[in-house]
Amino acid sequence: MPNLCKRPLFLFNILTAYHILFNALCYATTSPSTFIINNISVVNPDTGTIDKNRSVFIQKGIIKHITSSDSIRDINIKIIDGSEKYLIPGLIDSHVHISGTVGMQLPHEKKHPEIVKLFNAQLPRSYLYHGFTTLVDLGAYPGRVEAFKKHVISSEIYSCGSSLMLENGYPALFQPKENRVALFPNLLFNPQSKTHLPGLSAIQNNVRNSIKRVINEGGICVKSYHEDGFAKSIWPVPSSELQQTINHEAAKHNLPSIVHANSINAYKAIINSGVNIIAHGMWNWDEFKGQSGVPQEIKTTLENAVNNKVAIMPTFRVVGSNMDLFDSTFLNDKALTHVLPKQHIAWLKTPEANWFKTMLLSNLPKGTPIPKVLNIMHNIYNQGQRAFQYFYQLNGQVVFGSDTPSSPSYGSIPGLNGYLELRAMAMAGMTLKDILASATINNARALGLDQSIGSITEGKTANLLILDKNPLETISAYNAIDTVIIKQYCRQFLAESGRLYQR
Repeated sequence: MPNLCKRPLFLFNILTAYHILFNALCYATTSPSTFIINNISVVNPDTGTIDKNRSVFIQKGIIKHITSSDSIRDINIKIIDGSEKYLIPGLIDSHVHISGTVGMQLPHEKKHPEIVKLFNAQLPRSYLYHGFTTLVDLGAYPGRVEAFKKHVISSEIYSCGSSLMLENGYPALFQPKENRVALFPNLLFNPQSKTHLPGLSAIQNNVRNSIKRVINEGGICVKSYHEDGFAKSIWPVPSSELQQTINHEAAKHNLPSIVHANSINAYKAIINSGVNIIAHGMWNWDEFKGQSGVPQEIKTTLENAVNNKVAIMPTFRVVGSNMDLFDSTFLNDKALTHVLPKQHIAWLKTPEANWFKTMLLSNLPKGTPIPKVLNIMHNIYNQGQRAFQYFYQLNGQVVFGSDTPSSPSYGSIPGLNGYLELRAMAMAGMTLKDILASATINNARALGLDQSIGSITEGKTANLLILDKNPLETISAYNAIDTVIIKQYCRQFLAESGRLYQR
């Protein structure tokens, strides 16, 4: 894995200089900030154009005015010099799961509570470090989003509330039956099942009541699942009627319906059901597995997605993060030290933390050579990439979501995984303009947040990034973040080793 940390982010790593800049540029974090970003190049994610030599006036966390730099005369206002830098909206990761601890299951969390505590304290900083000022959790355990919001320094976070899932379907089936109701309040009674969880009934555990609960939880979307098995069809999935009910009930309340699906057959089952966003790319080709190019049936399905205005999150890193388990250099990359506590990294290097890698290998014939394992994963990845490329060529709507963490893989690390997803989208052939739009204004529109975030517009929330490079020229611009501005504070922060500097 290449070194991902060659960024000029730490401009003020001398403590004395830090204090001078803090006093000169920003108020303490308990007070609203009024300041100007002067002489900056403002990037428009909608049009892919740049307005040079602009001044952006921010007051109480809101973009008040955007004017020519020549018009700034009031020297009493705090000024940030944006010369030779670029201003973009803060990035939106619309597919995260903040409930999990990287590389751990619940038994590991109980055994290593000190690591979990350090990880959760670092978690919001890790997303901010890589420029993600807004997160959307697509399935948090009860109470986790509220706990995240209590961090003094964090990204804005929204959620779909508790996900809707069959009582015996994915992902509930990975948890013991006695824990499911507590972890997943929106379990749906499955009339096709011969047995049921204690206490569940068709009268109480139905779509209508579940979406009411999502609304009461403050959800901005509805998440459901169509996953019959990662390799072969072995798990129950919602019937066509049930999926349509979910999507139509969500639409009644103006909530976008987001459905987990990653196979050709899952896409075909949901594409005409009223779904708004499919939370994954199509890397599982079922009966077309291993075929070259893009088979006609897959093309037709993706064309239907475009015609039905269904947006897709490619989530290349779902497969890519599992491939990282077999990269001996991954855990030694300095990039990890900026987003994970050192104690956590040390644990990930222990045999105990190899459990997920061992589990993946157990699904293959014993003794399968690692090069063959990686070849299998590469083929799956490439199928997803080819399907995405066809969808993208049709001008299909792409929204950014990293699915962090998509699994207990230590390759799926908060913040860093999002940056790697941006790179994967570039490697798949997406233009830099469209990548920026997907992670800002497209996400905001798809989720109904575009009145407050997603672009640099007067009246919107000042969630912004100052970059040292032009994001319309190089994907590495997202690894050259100079300053993160979130709401009413401007921050120059250092996340390494769990420390944080604020301007």
